[in-house]
Amino acid sequence: MSRETRIGLLVAVAVAVFVIGFKYLKGQNVLSNDYLFYAEYANVDQLAPSNPIIKNGLEIGTVRDVYMKESDPTKIVVEMTVDGSLNIPKDAVATIISTGVMGGKAIILEYTTNCETAGNCADSGDYLRGSTKGLIGSLLGEPKDVSAYVDVVRDGMIAVVDTLDEKIDSTSEIGKTFASLQATLNNLERTTGRLDRLMARSSGNLERTLSSVESLTANLAQNNEKITGILTNVNEMTASLNRADVGKTVTVATAAMEELKKVMTNADAAVVKLSAVMDKANSENGTLGKLLNDKELYDNLNEVSNSVTLLTSDIREHPERYRRILSKKTRTEPLREIPEEVKENETDNDD
Repeated sequence: MSRETRIGLLVAVAVAVFVIGFKYLKGQNVLSNDYLFYAEYANVDQLAPSNPIIKNGLEIGTVRDVYMKESDPTKIVVEMTVDGSLNIPKDAVATIISTGVMGGKAIILEYTTNCETAGNCADSGDYLRGSTKGLIGSLLGEPKDVSAYVDVVRDGMIAVVDTLDEKIDSTSEIGKTFASLQATLNNLERTTGRLDRLMARSSGNLERTLSSVESLTANLAQNNEKITGILTNVNEMTASLNRADVGKTVTVATAAMEELKKVMTNADAAVVKLSAVMDKANSENGTLGKLLNDKELYDNLNEVSNSVTLLTSDIREHPERYRRILSKKTRTEPLREIPEEVKENETDNDD
């Protein structure tokens, strides 16, 4: 046998082992003569491949595949492999049940007649009738079992209630508790009645309040863009404040306030000094006070001012009269008489 032939056989055996192992993990035994049955359901309740198929508590097969029917998407088709040594009648029902409260699923084959002839037995590839049971029905079995269970529970509850009714009186702790509970329920009933009347009286106010709230929300919805703009401006302003050196600005402002405080202090001192000067000026003790308040001194100063004015005017008009006074030499020529006009003017000024 050549090397290529041995490699080919090894690959074929490996592929076969892989396929058989994969099918076995999915619950299919390719080496057995199991039957293949189908069943249709409206709802498979999370039934999955490899879930067991049970008859009288014995596992006789597994679910091979679950898929949607191509011709009718409302139906789910389940493929089942069943032990080929068993004869399954054509009227058998494949019922999906729950195996526990944690969600496990299985299919039980239900039939009452045995398959004796070939015409009554289902062949591989046939469709069986499918049905489902809920959690309670799956756990309790037949309806008669459920009825018996309910009867037992009912009898037990009646016995418990009768025992409590016999044992409880108004003097016992339990009786007092029930009496308090009854009083609480009565108070609750009265409270609910009062609340109902209060709501009936306040219905108008409540409707108006709800109307106002609706109007307010409508106004908010209409002004949503404006509110958004305001919030955007506030965000931009806060961002600008964050970017600005607020601490430095506050420091500069504080220093400016301190300088302004010093200036105001100096101004107050100057005002105080000015006030003192004005007080002295208003008094008659100082020179300025006498100048402002003494009428006689004012008149004298006024006369002196007029005399100085006349003198300067005469000097400007008749300077020759005063040359002898200003000159260092002795004047030999006689003084010229003063004109009568000047004398009259001087007399008038003296008056």
